[in-house]
Amino acid sequence: MRASPSVSGTAWFAALLGLLFALVVQCHSATAWSQKSLVKQVELGGSVAQFQWDIIAKSSGEEPEYATMETIPLVVYLSRSEENRLSSIRASVSSLADKKESKRIAVERGGALEGDDDTYWYAAEIPKDLAMSGAELRVRVVASILHDADPLPKSIRQAEKQMLLWTGDVSLRTPYATAKGSVVIKTPGPQILSYEPKDDAKQEAKTITYGPYKEVPAYVPGSSAVTQGRVHYEFDRPVITYVNFDRHVEVSHWGDNLATADTIWMRNDGPTLKGQFSRAKHMVNMWSNPTSEIAAQIHSVPVMLPPASSDAYFVDAAGNVSSSALSPDTPGLLLPRRLDLQPRFPLLGGWNYTFTVGWNQRMSAAGMAKRLPEAHRFRVAVPFLTAPNNVAVDHAKLRIVLPEGASNINLTLPFDMDSEHIETYPTYLDTVGRPAVILQRAKCTSKLNSFVYVDYTLSPLAHVRKILAVASAIALVFFIAA
Repeated sequence: MRASPSVSGTAWFAALLGLLFALVVQCHSATAWSQKSLVKQVELGGSVAQFQWDIIAKSSGEEPEYATMETIPLVVYLSRSEENRLSSIRASVSSLADKKESKRIAVERGGALEGDDDTYWYAAEIPKDLAMSGAELRVRVVASILHDADPLPKSIRQAEKQMLLWTGDVSLRTPYATAKGSVVIKTPGPQILSYEPKDDAKQEAKTITYGPYKEVPAYVPGSSAVTQGRVHYEFDRPVITYVNFDRHVEVSHWGDNLATADTIWMRNDGPTLKGQFSRAKHMVNMWSNPTSEIAAQIHSVPVMLPPASSDAYFVDAAGNVSSSALSPDTPGLLLPRRLDLQPRFPLLGGWNYTFTVGWNQRMSAAGMAKRLPEAHRFRVAVPFLTAPNNVAVDHAKLRIVLPEGASNINLTLPFDMDSEHIETYPTYLDTVGRPAVILQRAKCTSKLNSFVYVDYTLSPLAHVRKILAVASAIALVFFIAA
C-alpha cells in the first residue's frame, strides 16, 4: 500500500514551498497570462451539474518566479459554493496555431484566497515549452458539481411539475485581465420560468447568456464584486442521489472469480410530496398522462454489469426484486449487461430505497487479473464505482478482500481518496483472516468510474493453506476419536 506521509524536514520544506507558491500566485498571477477570451458554461441538471471554463490565453513571454521546472500554472477561480460541492476537476490544453489534439494536464488545488473566503483557486499546470512558445493556447477546465440546484417549490402534489432553482456567478471571477468573456447557462429543457438579473442577459430556447463582457479587469478580493444570478427551470426527470454506495469485492484464485456486491442507499432529492400518495391516482395517471406522473418519480434504475458477469441477483430488505429486467449475456463479445432495477414502489421526493446488486465474474475471461513477472506476484483490477450518468454519489466505499495469505500489497489509484487502509476480514475456514483494502471518497459522479489496481504476493503455501487447515482439523478429529 502507498506509504502514508510523515511529518519530517522534507515535508515541512514542501509545505513551505506550497505556501510561498500560493502567496505568489495570489499576488502575481495576473503578470503571467493575458486572457483573450473566457467563456464559463454551466450545464444544469438534477443532482449533478457540469461546469466548463473555455479559456484562450497567452503567456507574457517571461518566466514567472512561481513556475516549476516543467510547468507554468494558469489559475482558475471557483466560488465558495462551487468549491463546497465540487466532485472532480480536470483540464486540457492545446495550441490554436498548430490545431493539434488537446493534451490532458494536471489541476492542483490551491485553497481560499487570502482575505476572501468566497473565492478558491485551482492551478492548471501548463507545460512550460507550450506556455513559453508565445502561441495562443486554448485551456479547457471541466468540473462536476453536486447538488447545485434546489427544489422550488419545496413540496408538490402528486403529478405536479418539478421545478429547480440554481444560484451562482453570472459575471466573471478570474485573476487575469480578460478582453472578452461571457457566462452561458444551459438548462435541461426549454421551460425556464424566470431568471435574474435581466441586464446583460439574453435567452435563446434553453440557454441564457450573460455578456459578452468587454475588457474585464482581474478580480481583486475586497474591491471587485461578482454578480450573482438565479435561474428557475423545469426538470422533467427524477433527481437521483446515491447517499451511500458500498461495493464489496472478494478475489478467489481457486475459483478464478471476482464476486461483487453493491449495496446502494438511493434517495429522490426532488420536491417532497404534498399530501398523501394515492395508488389509484397513480394507476389512472400512468394510463392517461404517464409523462406528468413519472417526471419526478423514480420508477427504474439502470445498473450496468461488467462483461462476462454471471449469477446476477438483486434484492432489497423484503427479498428478491422480481420486477427487474436483466439483458441476456452475449458469450464471446464481452459486452456489458444492463439491469433495469424497478423498486417495489415509485420513489417520490424525499423517499429512500436500499437495494443490493451482486454478480460473479471470471477474472481470466474478463482480463481483471494478471500474473506479474515477479515471483508469485499478481495484479487485479477492480472498478471503484459504477454510477449512472447525472447521479450524485454522496459517499462511496470500496472493500477489496484478497485471498488469505496475500502480502506486500500495493495500490495504483486513479484519483485521490479521502481514506485508504488495510484491515483483516475473516470468513469461513480462515486461519488468520484475509487482508481487505478499504477505500473511501465523498462527492462522486460517473466521472470517477475508474479502475483501482491492486498488486500483491501470494505464495504457493497460501494457495493450499485452507486445504492443509481443513485436513489437519479432520485428522485431529479422527485422532481424538481413536
